[in-house]
Amino acid sequence: MLVSKTKIVLLLLSTLFFVTACSETKEDSAEETKQEVMAELEQATEESSEMMAEGADTVSEMAADTSDAAANMLEDAKESASEMADASKDKATEMKDAAAEKLKLACIEAKKKTGGDPKDCE
Repeated sequence: MLVSKTKIVLLLLSTLFFVTACSETKEDSAEETKQEVMAELEQATEESSEMMAEGADTVSEMAADTSDAAANMLEDAKESASEMADASKDKATEMKDAAAEKLKLACIEAKKKTGGDPKDCE
């Protein structure tokens, strides 16, 4: 009976040792898995930060390009407006000169018909 009790005790001790070893392995495995997950999470966070920074840089570049394009368009519009104003002034001067010439001719004709001196029209 002593042998049976010893065998049972040894069997219980070996089973307990096996269960303990498995538990430690599971705990170690769980800890490793936890560390792996944390490392992957940290890497994903870093990649997200990098992507956000790249996105912000792209948006900044696009805004600068848009601003430059708008400034160029404004400058072109100012130049066109200035050219149009100059052309209008030139045309107005031409029309004024033409009207003055027609008034002078009309004055001369009127003076001739009324017997006045055409030199008064100059």
